[in-house]
Amino acid sequence: MRYLLRAQERYILWLDLLGSRNFNDDNMPIPPIDVCYIWHSHLLSPLRYYEDMLRIYDPQQKFPDFPLKRLHDIWEKNNGHTDSNSESIWAERTKQPWVLDPNDSSDFKINCPWCKEDVQISWMNYVNLMKAIKADEKCPKCRAPYSVETLGAKRFIDDISSWNKYKTQYIGGTLVDLKDGSYSETLATNDSLLLFTAQSTHICNLTFPESTNWKKCNWKHIIKQLNLQIKDLRKTQKLKDVRAKIVRRIIFAYSGIPSPFSIDLISAVRRQREFTEKMVNNKWIDCIEVQKNATIRYNKFLSLMKEQNTLLVPTLDIDLAWHTHQIHASSYRAFTQKNIGRIINHDDTLTKGVLSNGFAVTARAWYKKYHEPYTHVCPSKYWLTTTKKVMSVIVPPYGLLVLYRLKKYRKATNKKNRKHNKKDKGKDTDNLYKYSGVCGVNESTPVTKSHGKCGGCGGGCGGYGVNCGDGGGCSSGCGGCGGCGGCGGCG
Repeated sequence: MRYLLRAQERYILWLDLLGSRNFNDDNMPIPPIDVCYIWHSHLLSPLRYYEDMLRIYDPQQKFPDFPLKRLHDIWEKNNGHTDSNSESIWAERTKQPWVLDPNDSSDFKINCPWCKEDVQISWMNYVNLMKAIKADEKCPKCRAPYSVETLGAKRFIDDISSWNKYKTQYIGGTLVDLKDGSYSETLATNDSLLLFTAQSTHICNLTFPESTNWKKCNWKHIIKQLNLQIKDLRKTQKLKDVRAKIVRRIIFAYSGIPSPFSIDLISAVRRQREFTEKMVNNKWIDCIEVQKNATIRYNKFLSLMKEQNTLLVPTLDIDLAWHTHQIHASSYRAFTQKNIGRIINHDDTLTKGVLSNGFAVTARAWYKKYHEPYTHVCPSKYWLTTTKKVMSVIVPPYGLLVLYRLKKYRKATNKKNRKHNKKDKGKDTDNLYKYSGVCGVNESTPVTKSHGKCGGCGGGCGGYGVNCGDGGGCSSGCGGCGGCGGCGGCG
């Protein structure tokens, strides 16, 4: 975790570097490999990334896309992650080494949220602090304690103060709508004026006096004051002018996140690590036939997503194509906006129960639309839980419904059609489905008979709702359900 925490600090330096000059996709330097890890994971939350870039940096600044092809070409040419021009620019601008030492035991520096003085903290204490271990650190200068909760809460309170003072420092979670990915300063301003006005006693209880209120700088106190503010808005009939679920979205952009971003990037990288490992260990990843078919299936998946107002879960091959598309952020936003009618979100924090049900629903919808199997793994294997079996016995009508759905789900797999396909096509078309097993549902289930295991927690494509779930992610609608180890939800 120490390595990732330092990488996150260097990622902030990288974004500052990009923002200092008008780089484009052709002349930008490549980032160090540790920065690539963080940047890649940030991009896999496309709406949060979109808002973070607009909110934290100059909205007029055009950030280049992730240089995936250049990274590949450089690695092939130099047999490693080396580029003299990029290394020179990085060293000159950041005063940081190109290669991050994983054994670096130097102290971390943290800015005290109360006295604003820089404080040195040992790497071990800093890691424990970021792990949310309850023992708080104390500023040696002002003696105020701080924790991950305090740092996130204070960042939220400071942003409210900045908003009331300048009206240009937007609150996290307000600029980009998680329903369709639309960017609106007007809606952000309207919500903030009503929710965080300095004329409110409850908001003043949060923001004043800033120098001595550290004892109340916690989410319990913040949520209490926000609930009182919402109660006042309801009494005056003004709450109807505030977007639904916006308060929860805002809280998720700050709670437990001490960095300036609206998602926990350290956790995001760790979730993606398992997906990456499974992909690298699958030999079919280098098969051109698989790659071509994955792009076709991904386009079909997007088409299905456009028509379905429900949770969809990608298979491993589709998820690989989806990840690749997302890291080209500007192209991804433009493509999904044009062809789907909204920017598709991606969330990888969903539970396996939600994932398994969503996968079964997706397989059935896929077969209904395309009349072809979605996967070689029968969705009923994950969908038919012990609870459903028991309820089928207790409530016979429910049992009939379960049997009907099982029949539909089994049609969506490739097993039943193998011989038929071979006979008609003259070739083993099952090869195209060997890599299409569900991921993020059961790690012990093989993707194929000969290839690896399903990846870690995955995500899927949601409907049009914006209801937010626990754990800092959106659980229905904007979140969707997940699949394919490490993939997220579409909103």
